[in-house]
Amino acid sequence: MGPGRTGRAAIAACCALCCASLLLTACAGRSGDGQLDPATAEAAIPLPPSETVELQLLEDTLAAELERLGVDPDRSGSQAPSGAANAVFDLSASYRDIREGAVLQWTERLLGDYDMNGVVNAADLTPLAQRWKFSVDYRDETEAGVSWWPEGNPGNGGIAGILSGSPGFGTPAHQWRSARIDGDGNGELNLADVTPIASHWQDSIDSWRVYRRGPQEGEFTLLEETEGCGYSLLRSAMYPAGKSAPDNGWAFRLLFAELGAAQGEYSYFVAAYDTASGTEGPQSNIVNLNFDPLAEPPPPPPGNAAPEATFGMDAFSGDAPLEVNFDAAASTDSDGRIVLYLWDWDGDGVNDQGSGQAVQALHIYGQPGYYLPRLTVWDDAGASSTVVADKGISVSQMGIPPPQLALAAGPLEGRRPLPVGFSPVYHVSAGEEGLQFSWDFDGDGQQDSDEAVESGEILPYTYWEPGSYRARLTITDANELSAAGFVDVRVTDNANPQASLSVTPAEVEPGLQFTLEASGSTDPDGDELAYFWDLDGDGEYEESGGTAPTFKYSFSEPGVHELGVLVSDSAGATDAATASVTVTGESNLPPIAVASASPAVYGAPADITLSAVGSDDPEGELIELFRWDLDGDGVFEVETDKRTHMVHVTQVGEYSARLMVEDEQGLTGIADTSYSVIPNAAPEAFLTGSPDDGQMPLFVQFDASQSSDPDGNSLQFAWDFNYLPGQQQFVAGEATASHIYESGGSHVCRVRVSDGLGGVSHADFGVETQGSGWNIYKLDDAATSGWRTRLELELVDGQPAVAYHADNTGFGNQDDVRFIRALDGLGTQWGKPLLVEDGTHPGLGGRGISMSLIGGRPALSWVRGSGNIVYCHASIGDGSSWFTPVSVSNASGVPRGAGLAMVDGQPALSWVDSGNTLHYCRALDPAGFSWPTAQDLELLGNFGYTHTPELAVVAGKPVIAYVDDQFIDGSVRWKPALDSEGTSWDEAVELDLVLNHIIGVSVAVINGNPMLVHYTQDGLVFRAALDGKGEAWEDAVLISSDKYTNSSFSYEQMRIAELDGKPVVLANDMGIWYADDAEGKSWSGPETLPDDWRADTFDLLVLNGGPVIAFQDNALYYAVKLP
Repeated sequence: MGPGRTGRAAIAACCALCCASLLLTACAGRSGDGQLDPATAEAAIPLPPSETVELQLLEDTLAAELERLGVDPDRSGSQAPSGAANAVFDLSASYRDIREGAVLQWTERLLGDYDMNGVVNAADLTPLAQRWKFSVDYRDETEAGVSWWPEGNPGNGGIAGILSGSPGFGTPAHQWRSARIDGDGNGELNLADVTPIASHWQDSIDSWRVYRRGPQEGEFTLLEETEGCGYSLLRSAMYPAGKSAPDNGWAFRLLFAELGAAQGEYSYFVAAYDTASGTEGPQSNIVNLNFDPLAEPPPPPPGNAAPEATFGMDAFSGDAPLEVNFDAAASTDSDGRIVLYLWDWDGDGVNDQGSGQAVQALHIYGQPGYYLPRLTVWDDAGASSTVVADKGISVSQMGIPPPQLALAAGPLEGRRPLPVGFSPVYHVSAGEEGLQFSWDFDGDGQQDSDEAVESGEILPYTYWEPGSYRARLTITDANELSAAGFVDVRVTDNANPQASLSVTPAEVEPGLQFTLEASGSTDPDGDELAYFWDLDGDGEYEESGGTAPTFKYSFSEPGVHELGVLVSDSAGATDAATASVTVTGESNLPPIAVASASPAVYGAPADITLSAVGSDDPEGELIELFRWDLDGDGVFEVETDKRTHMVHVTQVGEYSARLMVEDEQGLTGIADTSYSVIPNAAPEAFLTGSPDDGQMPLFVQFDASQSSDPDGNSLQFAWDFNYLPGQQQFVAGEATASHIYESGGSHVCRVRVSDGLGGVSHADFGVETQGSGWNIYKLDDAATSGWRTRLELELVDGQPAVAYHADNTGFGNQDDVRFIRALDGLGTQWGKPLLVEDGTHPGLGGRGISMSLIGGRPALSWVRGSGNIVYCHASIGDGSSWFTPVSVSNASGVPRGAGLAMVDGQPALSWVDSGNTLHYCRALDPAGFSWPTAQDLELLGNFGYTHTPELAVVAGKPVIAYVDDQFIDGSVRWKPALDSEGTSWDEAVELDLVLNHIIGVSVAVINGNPMLVHYTQDGLVFRAALDGKGEAWEDAVLISSDKYTNSSFSYEQMRIAELDGKPVVLANDMGIWYADDAEGKSWSGPETLPDDWRADTFDLLVLNGGPVIAFQDNALYYAVKLP
């Protein structure tokens, strides 16, 4: 029998077992006629090739190839693979931490070994037949370095790889497995792939060699698993747990734990090894690792999820020696498998054991101690994770447990010099007496400190040099039992700044300032620098200048003075420089700064007054410029010519402020003060009173002694016995008080309770009084809206009535227009307010109301927010119903209001527009339904538009009294018409000069003679005409020297009326003045409302032989003096 026959017979025998497997595979998913089952085909996306091959053809081809190559198929000897195509091409390395070592990973390369059993033989025909005509996509050779590097991640098996454990068809993992069978690397599994089996017949791998070259080493050294074994890693160590071969569905990946490296540059390569023959395969690609404590480790492989490490232990305590079994079987990898387990038995951060088979491990703890073991797992794609036991192992000695220790620190990373705070938390069952500490901050194994630290307290330490440090603390109790903990600190480099200092000028007289200039200082890293100043040459830097590179200073004593600057970057690195200044001439004493803060302690938020009162210069005068540094940064950000300065503080804390004063020679003095802002709860005010009702004068006693403070602070009390919202007039008192109410009506007593630290609360008590004398009635809760507010009080259908506004906007542009009328002749009972126009509607409402009786019915005028002057007439004589308002003119801007009067039987208006032009307009009909174009009478001063003219009828003709405001000063003027309708007008007569912005004037015709009242710089004055027309006037009569008390641009606050044929005047302070004669030549008064009532606006009316007043502040009131 010839050689060919012999070869085929040998191959046939070798393949007998393979045939059964092939037949089973060939039948899978197919129908009885050999075609693919449609159900299976539909589920397989993408579909594998449908073409199959007969095993006999493969056997015959292999026999022919063996014969062609002269290879004896019966040869039993083995040898390691050879040739460049058998070299590993994808060796890579990863590491997490230099102390944990590195992991090398690669894909096995053995041409012809298609079933991955580690030897090339006839059995490798079966995988070829199973994947017949499968294709492989390879990376571009110019990019990959070899032409047979498959695309994608060998661990990416798609969803199927996760769910079933076998990679899905066409996934990267499937392609990598097919590439192992593509022996010729042409991208298709076909008949040509039989030849590599023949070419590499009996090539064998049972282990791998790892070679390393370390720093300062010229040659590579074999890393043996055990000395003399000749290999680094058994191939079988990477088999799946419980298996005798690799997983046939995936490319065979190997990992090697390199635990012996230290800091520096390392190089590695691997080579296949056959222990039977002692032969080694070709060298792989070389990888380099720089174990640099400051360098970032290589990134994890892309597109791969890290595994999850977890483990359990069967013992947590016991005497030494203590056996502990560890089980990491619960560790998982969502997209691959775990191939390496690294165990750190004592939790010192150094892996002690590593293996692909070490999913279960046993360790014997021979020494007492408290241990926190760690597990690191690596998956088949090179990703890793680490877990530390959440419960430690306490190994005792003769039943005595060791101490337990956990060490925390921070910050753990930063530039040098890096200050780190170390905080140990420990428990010592033997007691802390005699507890010894051993600190090794730099991880060199040598003790750096034995300082004891209380559990939970902090020990500071500064790292001055860059590096990666494992700081370790060991504590030892009185029984000589120890526990240790560590943290890793990473310190990066930081270049020192370079200091520079000069002085300008270099020579000065005593007391004159010079400048220390350090702006030439630099930092190589570009950090912003902080500056500290040595002002007496002693090497101590007593002044902090913040980030300002200059500092001004002076000396009073002549001589050469040494100076210095210390510059610091943001990490704390420093450098210093020195300079000197020469002081010539006679000495000059510096000024004395005195700083204080009041109050020194206050509750948040707080207004603190900083004071420089008491600061002085012993030899001259201070420059009245006071500088304050409020944040301690050395920059005096506040400059004021006042000796006090207020700061508003909202945050609780301790604060300081620095004051600098300067004398005429430029010498400065410094003083510091401090204040505290504390959390503070407001007191709880409580008020009772008795009686709460009675005839006036009514004596009422009040008691606030039940008020309390949550913080226990002492309380202060202040009383406002006739409280009006918006106008509080508190008088300090005790916890109890009394008051006599001398006016009738509703009163509110308010007590203010304060704790002296900013906490304030209030309590109210209501009192009702009745009887003869002044009675005050609250008509409406309507509030005023500022300086444009007005109200008018008239007798309507025999009963008092008020027209007024109610605030909607706070500025008076869209206030409600309201009307209210009494239900009796005296005004002791009132109806409900009537809304004439709703200011909440866009364009409606307004300001500057006027009221007059037109044709026996009340009529109103006001200015809308748009500037329109409107007129509105009541449809019924008692004012209970009103016609729709009529627009008279668009005054534009912000006119204050219009004077309203009935002129020759028809309503007429006068106002000043925003252009300061005085206007007059008389309706075309008695009801005021239509109006002509307004007349322009004259141009007033700059602020004429802020005034409301007074329109009256004198001797049958209209007249206008007004203030012509010229900003600097102004004058009260009287402008008469030349006819009864006001179609033509005479020149205005100037009556009195007034100060700027004194804007009020009030007119009344008494006994047929016009009279008016207004304010001047002398006080409240009265004028009466001499002729009943206003063409000639008496000299002004000073009623009161009390000045106009309201601010600029305020409102009219005086009114004149007739009482028993004599003028009566309501002054700005709501005091009533009575003329002693009909001409008003002398006056008596003032009569004031009891209980100190106050108002923003008011009007005066004489009713039933006495004055009545309507007034408004945060509410509308009516005052009448009952018999």
